[in-house]
Amino acid sequence: MNKIYFLILTYFLSCTFSASAQTNVTDVKTANQYVANKDWDKAIVAFTDLIAKDKYNGQFYMSLAESYYNKKEYKKSIENYIKGIDVGYASNSAAYNIACCYSLMGDADNAISWIKTAAKYKYSNLEDAIRKDSDFDNIRNNEKFKDFIYPGNLPESKRTERWKADITYLKERMEETHYRIFDVVTKSQWDNKYSELLTKIDDMDDEHVMTEIAKIVASVGDGHTIMFPADKSISKFQSYPVKFYKFKDGLYIKGISSEYSQYTGMKATKIGTMTTEDALKKIAEVVPHDNEFGIDWQCINYLTYNYCLYGLGISDSKDVLKLELQDDNGKKVNAAIKKTETDFFKSFHSGSNDGFVYANEKSANPLPLYLKNASDRYWFELLPDINFVYMQVNAIQNKKEEKLKDFYDRVFRFIDSNNVKGIIIDLRLNSGGDNNNNKYLINNFIRNPKINQRGKVFTIIGRNTFSAAMNLTSDLENNTQTIFIGEPTGSKPNFIGEINFIELPYSGIKVSASSRNWQKSVSEDRRKWVYPEIYTPLNFSDYKNNIDPAMNAVYDYINYLKKSQ
Repeated sequence: MNKIYFLILTYFLSCTFSASAQTNVTDVKTANQYVANKDWDKAIVAFTDLIAKDKYNGQFYMSLAESYYNKKEYKKSIENYIKGIDVGYASNSAAYNIACCYSLMGDADNAISWIKTAAKYKYSNLEDAIRKDSDFDNIRNNEKFKDFIYPGNLPESKRTERWKADITYLKERMEETHYRIFDVVTKSQWDNKYSELLTKIDDMDDEHVMTEIAKIVASVGDGHTIMFPADKSISKFQSYPVKFYKFKDGLYIKGISSEYSQYTGMKATKIGTMTTEDALKKIAEVVPHDNEFGIDWQCINYLTYNYCLYGLGISDSKDVLKLELQDDNGKKVNAAIKKTETDFFKSFHSGSNDGFVYANEKSANPLPLYLKNASDRYWFELLPDINFVYMQVNAIQNKKEEKLKDFYDRVFRFIDSNNVKGIIIDLRLNSGGDNNNNKYLINNFIRNPKINQRGKVFTIIGRNTFSAAMNLTSDLENNTQTIFIGEPTGSKPNFIGEINFIELPYSGIKVSASSRNWQKSVSEDRRKWVYPEIYTPLNFSDYKNNIDPAMNAVYDYINYLKKSQ
């Protein structure tokens, strides 16, 4: 069961003003309190009365359905979930909960039918929820249910058949759950890619099959539709312990495992059997992205994945990555990097790695602010020389010790009480989180018109600015006087996104099929990124010497304004 009544409770307690004139606010609070107290009999009476007065409020139907569910009156629960769907409220959750009710009644056919409806309504992470939800234990051994959720029972000896089952399952599920799968790839192209792969499996090893799946998934053309070769996959995930970065002046080894420290800071001129330029073009075939700057962000990860490099023909080895490098003096150096076992989900993010050495470590300059606390989700400090607050938000996710809302409130209290002139918001390393937190920053700007002025708000963005951070960028663009500095964002104002996992039954590979349309601008806004007012690309020498062109540009702008006043 998707237990949503606590969300409903929170909503009603904070938004009771939305009730119609006929509905007494006190009655809503009382009914909601019955739900919070799990007093289902009183909740049923209260919400039945509220619906009699206001039949258009979908929240009431959901709460009444939840109450009947907990009383094990599943038919009445289903009736009210359907009424909630009829008024357009929380259709995906309601459909899922109806499936739960039918399962608890032992009706596998209707349970499966409503699971498919939940998929149609883009219920995120549907399969994972079903596999973990005890409400489906009642029908878990039903053959139709098993075929739907756990298709087939092929032995390991049937390698080709298992791969074909996985690939067929993936195609069906992606078409069911992706928000709009044929925006970039056409249906005929999509069908042909799958058909072609199915005919080639006998002639491919696992790495090539995985690479072809990754290519098909990436062809959908959005940054949240991703293949994750998780630890349960056929071959334990392996990668090369090197951290590339695509600077303005080329691809360099930004960091590397200490055993290869002699290569730190060298420019890559060949990767495997290809020139760096050709390797970057080839690796782009498997990189999920919303735009080309998103490819720049993620290609550095995929260039270390042994299955991709081997499967794409960039490397002729599964075990060793050969590199041709160039040192500071222009001398060519050959390197051979051995693979290591890796946690894919950790490696997917571009933070620092344990046991790595970095090209900027020997700089006489202090770390730039954006690298000072790069692993901290959010922090701030006062820059006394300009009397601005520098606030870096690296993830839109709450810390245990302080929620984002409380952090934003604390920052703006500091600004108010210390007569601070302005704020610099750094989102360049922020690849997302929970969009619900974005409003708390915007609310503080609305409450602080003295700060929300041109020349007093700067936002640093970049290729990593993605997902919820992309939405925050759009919110800042729409609601503040901020000046954007840095690189274009790795996503766009209107994008299809949301992590929505599909787990392939045999290989254990996980694929995310984006299930939501995020529209933060007008429908005709076809920008592929938010472009900064001041573009400050990073050269390798800037990184090596701990120089931050973006912050330098902020200082130049502020000093220019001072002189012009």
